[in-house]
Amino acid sequence: MKMKPEHYQELKRLYIHTIKSVASSDENNLSDTYDRYLEQVDAPNDQRKNSRLRWYFYFIAINKPGVYSDYYQNGQSGFKGILYSYLNDDHIDTALKKIVTELNFEPI
Repeated sequence: MKMKPEHYQELKRLYIHTIKSVASSDENNLSDTYDRYLEQVDAPNDQRKNSRLRWYFYFIAINKPGVYSDYYQNGQSGFKGILYSYLNDDHIDTALKKIVTELNFEPI
């Protein structure tokens, strides 16, 4: 994975915080919440559904007001600017896949 470890940890923290913010009280771990949202995604196949949902939560996570709001690089602001200064979408998606795989171990 090309993402720097400290950026991966920060992305994971933001991503998990985003999923926790939409969790319902009857869900025991983050994968329950993720799966509930996955059922609502309209896509032709499971692979595409997973991709859409990964990026849906990613954009919510990195675009929260106040998160790295004073940072600007390569035409991008916030944490997104930091990541896109040395990564492309494929690199970020690899990190998102890893985060989603680890969600099953995260209690709400």
